[in-house]
Amino acid sequence: MWCLTIIVQCLLCVASGEIHSNTENTTGISLVTSSVIQNIPVRFVLEFLETPMLGDSVRIRPNDSQFLLNPSVFYYSGQNRWSPMNINPLHNNTNVYSIYTNNKIVKLFGIEHAYSSPYILMSVLEQEVSQLCIQLRDNNVEYTTCICSAGFTKSSSNVCVACAAGTYKVLTGNMACTICPGNSPSPTGSNSFANCSCPAGTSIYFPNSTKAKSCTPCAANFYRSATDSELCQACEARHFAQPGSSSCSCKPGFQGFPACDVCGIGYFSNMLDNTLDCLQCPGGKIPVMNSASIVNCACPPGSTENSGNVCTPCPPATYQVGAVCISCGGQSNAPQGSTQCSCNKGSIRGTGGICTCDKEYSLISPNTEICQPCPLNSYKPLIGNTPCSPCKINQWSTAQTAQCHCRPGFGTHAQPAVVKASSQFCWGQYELPAAMSGTIDEAPRWFYDTRTCFYEVRAPSAHTTIDFMYIAANVYTQLIYGMDQTTNKAVSTTTINPGSNFIGTGLFPTGYLIVAHKRQVIDEAWIGFYFQWKVLPSFPCNLCNQNMYQNNTGLYSQCHACPDQKTSPPGSTSPLQCS
Repeated sequence: MWCLTIIVQCLLCVASGEIHSNTENTTGISLVTSSVIQNIPVRFVLEFLETPMLGDSVRIRPNDSQFLLNPSVFYYSGQNRWSPMNINPLHNNTNVYSIYTNNKIVKLFGIEHAYSSPYILMSVLEQEVSQLCIQLRDNNVEYTTCICSAGFTKSSSNVCVACAAGTYKVLTGNMACTICPGNSPSPTGSNSFANCSCPAGTSIYFPNSTKAKSCTPCAANFYRSATDSELCQACEARHFAQPGSSSCSCKPGFQGFPACDVCGIGYFSNMLDNTLDCLQCPGGKIPVMNSASIVNCACPPGSTENSGNVCTPCPPATYQVGAVCISCGGQSNAPQGSTQCSCNKGSIRGTGGICTCDKEYSLISPNTEICQPCPLNSYKPLIGNTPCSPCKINQWSTAQTAQCHCRPGFGTHAQPAVVKASSQFCWGQYELPAAMSGTIDEAPRWFYDTRTCFYEVRAPSAHTTIDFMYIAANVYTQLIYGMDQTTNKAVSTTTINPGSNFIGTGLFPTGYLIVAHKRQVIDEAWIGFYFQWKVLPSFPCNLCNQNMYQNNTGLYSQCHACPDQKTSPPGSTSPLQCS
């Protein structure tokens, strides 16, 4: 048996492709087309009792003034396929249709027709809520059959009954009701897919448009109300929803649905509620902004929690460390509610964070913690609680100084130093003019091998001290050699490891030192080289020689020669004494 299924619903809409055979009937062929009989969608099953041949056709047309126009034609193309040809909309709102079957023996609505004429007529006989009765006429022989309305299906007792809850049926016909997707509920007698709907808080569909197997609870931070679309909707920022929720509420740490404003400093909210305001932290505690728990309420910096769970500021001269207040200790102080202590005037934080007297300051007495400036004619060049030292003979100083200077007319005879770069294959060989201080700042360059770069800093007199002030960190080892002026041999070695720099006072009293940059591995590297130095006097202030003067304006109180070969008496204090 060959079967042609014709769905008459609204408009004919199969022009896009071929119609395949009904897979549920291994001997039948299914065809899907659509129209309306008295505004009722109807499905017709036309069964061929003899094998269709290539070229066989079925024509369906309204039995009215359009009789010879707009036919809907289906040709059998073999392999259980009916191909639509010349498809046109069927006429709506008519109650009579002509069906041409090419003189084949067929069944229509289960009634066998051995047609002697080329077509049969089909018309609506009566319509009820649950069924539609149709009259078929072939060569004046009339047959009557009834089919179930949308939302109804044929029962085992051949009666049209309403579709059960959880099912639906859109078309008129005796086919079974369709189960709602995902086992979603629907009311009894549903005639539309739209009647299948999950309860609030659940959904068949998810944001990635994948159908679930059943009504599944919305995920956390998603919701779906009973009137929403089939998709679970994402909660907005600052909103939250438990799994399976039908609405969102403010997240912990926020208040005032639907705005959900941030809880301010000193307030928290740990409630999933649409109306509750943020709560104030107890005992003067404060949390971070939009705090979600009272656990986040803590005492503000500089205070601790007492036995009554109330925050109390740390007293003056103490500071807060964790849950306790600690005394500041010597040479430091702090106001109430502090998180750290400040060194007193004249003190500086030294090793281990302990305040100690800065250079140019010393303790008033060993039994006090107060640092005072060095008095007149004294000096202190280093940090620590050591006393200020008196200036040596023929020297003087102002108060609060790190160095004494020669009195006018007295001075040192230190001479400037010369710097020589002696490595040809580093940054080249060159010599800088003599100076009392200087900086070497070599630009970065590529090196492809191991080598040591040498720089010599040398003053004419062995009684001159060179203060090596700073060398920048490098990826390679750097060395400072203190040299003997007479033997040209090293008397001391200072090593600066890779990644370290040298800051401070490196005194080389012989007036001669060598700085070395030492590459110890073979690799390609882009490196530079940088250090600073200055000259210091290393002997007491002496009376300036004849034809020299010292007016306390030169660097390190150095005696200056009179200009233009003029002469002056020993101990001159001004260039005006040169004549």
